[in-house]
Amino acid sequence: MNSMRNHILSVLLAGASVLVSAAPVLAQEADTSPSAQTNQTEQKGRALTTIVPQLSAERGKQLFSNKACVVCHSVNGVGGKAASPLDAPDEVATIDVLAFAARMWRGADAMIVFQSMELGYQINLTGQEVADIAAFVYDKESQSNFTEENVPEIIRTWFLEDPIVIDEDMLAPD
Repeated sequence: MNSMRNHILSVLLAGASVLVSAAPVLAQEADTSPSAQTNQTEQKGRALTTIVPQLSAERGKQLFSNKACVVCHSVNGVGGKAASPLDAPDEVATIDVLAFAARMWRGADAMIVFQSMELGYQINLTGQEVADIAAFVYDKESQSNFTEENVPEIIRTWFLEDPIVIDEDMLAPD
């Protein structure tokens, strides 16, 4: 069990180092996002620009399938049962992309471990992609016509049928 834990910790540390080293690049990419609105604000005498992505539930639907989120999560009964279903609530007044990203962050340790084990790699998402997936997760209309046909054939064979039980030894220590 210790060797597995060490392997998982090394995967987590490698992922964290990639994220840290990519932070300046990600910041540069965000400034040039073609589908984002910008808001100006001032902080300590400097003008700052806030990027607000334009949401696309249709792009989110494609990403949900093609980035393999559907391996563990289901929508409209399609997908894996290893993680919580992501069916849209009946009524949504707002989509809080930051709250959605924060929920993903809270599950990041487990998602990274299982992506590495099940897919052999870690799924990487841009801020725009997270926003689009959030739009899909909250869009009942987009989800209503989501079927297995939306999922690439190879990914359909990867659906996890059993809920994942997380052993505390598998996660990085606090």
